[in-house]
Amino acid sequence: MLNKKEANFYKISENDFYKMLPKLLESIVARGNKILILTEDEEQIKSLDDLLWLYTQLSFLPHATYKDQFKEDNAIYITNSEQDNANHSNFIAIISENYIFKVNSNFEKYLFFYNERTVNLAKERAKKFVEMGGVCNFITQDRLGQWIKSSDLL
Repeated sequence: MLNKKEANFYKISENDFYKMLPKLLESIVARGNKILILTEDEEQIKSLDDLLWLYTQLSFLPHATYKDQFKEDNAIYITNSEQDNANHSNFIAIISENYIFKVNSNFEKYLFFYNERTVNLAKERAKKFVEMGGVCNFITQDRLGQWIKSSDLL
């Protein structure tokens, strides 16, 4: 069982995903957490790597991919294997649509992202997570950009 682990399901439009993800990662890291970003393939790894280096002109988010040295020293780690937790992350962000839950996972919190196109996938994942003993939060943004937590998939 997941032992009451928590999953946050963020509803973000496809157009806003790459704008919102760095802000969310900043918030997670600022609270002292480490996060593994689980991607589907090399293309997603490169895309996220580029995004975190260049998402604003004034700053970047320090991170590493599985190809980098010193990956254990970074709070954000991008890989395509859940077992490759080189930085000992306590959070995992699932970007891969092919992700299958592992019962023996050591992550405290799971982050999933969905939009109108992937809402059915989010429903399936939430159902599976609850069946495994976890607790789900569904999060969306209001018109002012504030995150709102709900107990229902929106």
